[in-house]
Amino acid sequence: MKKVGILYDNISGKTGDVAIGLSLKKILREIGVDFDELFPGNFNPYDYDTIIIGGGHLIRPSPDFFYDKFKVPGPHVLNAVGILDSPQDLHYLEDYRYLTVGSSWDKEKLSYIKKDVHVVPCTTMLLEDLENIPVKLEGPSLGIHLLPQTFDEAQEEKFVEWISTLPFNIYFIPITHCNQDYISMMRISSKVKNSVLLPIMKPLEIFTLMGKLDYFIGCSLHGGIFAYIHNVPFILYNYNEKMFFFMKDRGLDRFTFTNLDEMIASFNFLLKDKPDYSRKISEDLDELKVHIERLKEILPSNGIGRINSSDESPQINNQIQNLQSQLTKYEAHIFDLTNQLREATSRAQKLDSEIAEIKRSIIWRMMMKFHHSFIERLLPQDTSRREIYDLGLRSGRIIADEGFGSLACEFKRYACNKALREKKHYDLVSPKELDNMRMQCETFKYNPKISIITPVWNAKVKWLKNAIDSVLNQVYGNWELCIVDDASDKPYIRELLDNYQKKDPRIKVKYLSENLGVSGASNEALALASGEFIGFLEHDDQLLPNALYEVILLLNRNTGADFVYSDEILISERGKPVYAYFRPDFSLDYMLSHCYIVHFVVIRANILKKIGGFRAEFKVSQDYDLFLRVLSQTRNVLHIPKILYGWRQYESSTGHLLKEKVMESSRRALQDFADREGIKGVVYGTKYFNFFRLKRDILDQPKISIIIPTKDRIDLLRRCIESIQNRSSYDNYEIIIVDNMSQEEETATYLDGLRKSYRIIKFNEKFNYSKLNNYAAKFALGDYLLFLNNDVEVLNSDWLEAMLEQSQRDEIGCVGAKLLYPDRKIQHVGVVVGWGGRAEHIYKWSHSNDIGYMGHFVSIRNYSAVTAACMMLRKSIFDEVGGFDESFEIGFGDVDLCLRVRELGYENLFTPYAELLHYESATRGRSLSFDPHPNDTKRFIERWQEYIKGGDPYYNPNLPLDSYDILPFVSW
Repeated sequence: MKKVGILYDNISGKTGDVAIGLSLKKILREIGVDFDELFPGNFNPYDYDTIIIGGGHLIRPSPDFFYDKFKVPGPHVLNAVGILDSPQDLHYLEDYRYLTVGSSWDKEKLSYIKKDVHVVPCTTMLLEDLENIPVKLEGPSLGIHLLPQTFDEAQEEKFVEWISTLPFNIYFIPITHCNQDYISMMRISSKVKNSVLLPIMKPLEIFTLMGKLDYFIGCSLHGGIFAYIHNVPFILYNYNEKMFFFMKDRGLDRFTFTNLDEMIASFNFLLKDKPDYSRKISEDLDELKVHIERLKEILPSNGIGRINSSDESPQINNQIQNLQSQLTKYEAHIFDLTNQLREATSRAQKLDSEIAEIKRSIIWRMMMKFHHSFIERLLPQDTSRREIYDLGLRSGRIIADEGFGSLACEFKRYACNKALREKKHYDLVSPKELDNMRMQCETFKYNPKISIITPVWNAKVKWLKNAIDSVLNQVYGNWELCIVDDASDKPYIRELLDNYQKKDPRIKVKYLSENLGVSGASNEALALASGEFIGFLEHDDQLLPNALYEVILLLNRNTGADFVYSDEILISERGKPVYAYFRPDFSLDYMLSHCYIVHFVVIRANILKKIGGFRAEFKVSQDYDLFLRVLSQTRNVLHIPKILYGWRQYESSTGHLLKEKVMESSRRALQDFADREGIKGVVYGTKYFNFFRLKRDILDQPKISIIIPTKDRIDLLRRCIESIQNRSSYDNYEIIIVDNMSQEEETATYLDGLRKSYRIIKFNEKFNYSKLNNYAAKFALGDYLLFLNNDVEVLNSDWLEAMLEQSQRDEIGCVGAKLLYPDRKIQHVGVVVGWGGRAEHIYKWSHSNDIGYMGHFVSIRNYSAVTAACMMLRKSIFDEVGGFDESFEIGFGDVDLCLRVRELGYENLFTPYAELLHYESATRGRSLSFDPHPNDTKRFIERWQEYIKGGDPYYNPNLPLDSYDILPFVSW
């Protein structure tokens, strides 16, 4: 007989978790499945063919002593489970027979799993009311559940004052079964007239009670679920991620709040316009029926279910038996691994013998003699002759292994890299140039000391020497190097550092008796520093000799700069160039998506001292946290678009070994920044390492006016309109369709059918994109304008929210979306001014499943301009800038608008979280010489020639302005 177990959190006693267990048992009994109730860590998974892991936020990043017990490999079932944060170690789920999660966001977190993942409503919706419960409600009733510290003192006073004025009997309900909840509500309820603090009840009693309420305000997910399934109007306050996405998936996220005033206003709205959830409830129950049918197919039906969980003594005996069984299996596994190791060792020895035999052969000896006697002499290393010889050998290997196609790609990359070397984008400056820099240093009026701090721990001798020598070789001389050895146990470290300290008095060294970690050692180095500015150098990296010179040159031109960063190059363990990081000028939004600033960084010392240096609690993301706290003090950030730093990369570095901890620590640092800056929103880790999303709260529900110009081609327009209607979760929008002299009768019929829902206006003039949109904007009733082409198709449901959350910000002007060609290649992720001598979308035709250069495809970041094929901005800004310039009839009207918006002091921005297909010119070809609107191009170049000449601040002068493919220009 096949055995089935159910595994859920039956230890904590929280209402939601217990309710999930009850619902699972109910389902299995009804479909006739025999099961055991399992206790976390107290069962042998090998004893069960199928284990149903049920509900709650059970899946969390490791290590977690309790929740790791729910990560059970095997052919099991995941039942509407929630996923906390973004664990990246869930590949074992690919072996599961059926994967279901509780929300669309949970599904997104499993996007890297090669297995279908289904979103299923919480099974507690299937629970049934009891006939009797131990409490009786009287009169109009409002249920309230609060968590400890939901309010500060002032908010609590305001909440009590407001709640006391409502025409309800108030019932405070302990839902989560935490003592602190009960104590907190006891205090608050004592201040509220006509209120009762209910006793602690069982989950089914709470479930039944919720159906008897008239309204509910709560701080727990299951309080919301219980109210929802009974069609009781409710609000979730002080929500977390799982609560938000439960509401969002049902179109109810407008009833989730973290702001008390907004919550009060929304509740007053509820009283006036009571919502009806019955249609959505019916859909959820239908989905649960499908879920149950799927479980029927998977699980064996053996009659009435049983529960083995009676006495503590049998549980202990079972646990001992399970552990013994596991021990036996582990011993067998060790035996198998030992045999595998023995076989691998035998094969390695055999290969060693074969290699030794080859080396002893006459042919091998002759080849090596030829190589040393002829090749090394006639074609020495680092000569053009040797480069051609090595290139020929590599080409032969590529042709033999991968074919001529791969050879062509590699040759293209080689040619680009060679061109880069000739342009000296990364080469060391010449001795003559260094001499000129030294002479210029003597003319600087401002010569601040730069203290370079370097924590050291068991660094390799060669790398540590290179690091220190790179400081000694600086052209600019007013520096000090503050080294702190973090209790290294390698004896050569002290000897090496002592020698350098004797060599140059500008080198300060301190030895720690205990290991404090990077943050602690760096703070000790900061304490040694006496400079006006602090630079950061890792013990295995190196500065280019002109690094400090370039910083001082910039500071002489911009004395108010507080934070300076440069470009850098990634080098291999052997010091060879691998990859260049050519960064844009400062983009706060990009910084909040990804720590794109790494090296070389110089920061004003008094700011670092003011914020207290590094924080030990962010030990695997200490730089990111430090930079964000500096940015809370100053936005005087400048960028040097030159490679000044060599960053050594190797697999044993912290970032590679602790990816999960780095993600969570960085996420916390970002959330801390958001809270500190008063940004209302939640930071989420994405599926990409070191990339994040700060999801901002929509502050209200403003109307969006979507303006769509069209002329015939109703196949395009219909697809566009239907995608908006069917896929948009935000519903406060109007659509204004601008008919530009359509001729086809079919178009007139289709537009007449749309008049009931949307406004159709006529534009009976020759096509002029700018004039047409200006005309339509006059009819807009919304506070926000969304200019949209008729040849796009919406892909994600929260596209409007993703654009609105950015457009609502005071400092933001135009917001652009991620547009893909029908083959899912990139059409738009931002516009670079100066590209091709004018302006152009970058990265066109790149694969959208890639993150792009430095994560540009997946990061919210600033651009000079975005396309108006899908562009949102506030109507007030549109009016302030004077709308589109109507002299741009076809092209560049949107880019011109964006640049004029920038001149008003606003920033433009791209978000990857609004994603649409764009069918425009997908078959037009990729020729750079093709120009569909030469007059507009000429006008644009003439107007913005100074901007073009100065270079786009959100690009980089080292990157190409004539190639969509950046990779050959940045990699070796």
